[in-house]
Amino acid sequence: MNALISQFLPSVLAYIIPILGTALTAIAYTATASFVRFSSAWVDAKHLATLNAAIETGVTNALAGSLPPTAAVQSASGYIKASVPAAINALKATESVLNEKINAAITKKISLAK
Repeated sequence: MNALISQFLPSVLAYIIPILGTALTAIAYTATASFVRFSSAWVDAKHLATLNAAIETGVTNALAGSLPPTAAVQSASGYIKASVPAAINALKATESVLNEKINAAITKKISLAK
């Protein structure tokens, strides 16, 4: 019996080892892809939170200076661009998107102040 096993074991292992190697490679690839998706989403969320915080701070500072709405938007926009350029670039936020977010924040702050 041992002679039979020792005779067939090398040929069986020659087929099994490549299959196991392929299976382990597939598992590693899947795990890596999942981690990349998770970490990318986490980084995007951090950039978005940073951008929103900068918008709130920029709008608060602009409104504290009693600026008219147009000047407040420009002031807040300048503050945001100087404060969080990495977040703006990572999120690919355009000028119009930033202005919409700033206008929404200004409107919200003014309505809450009433």
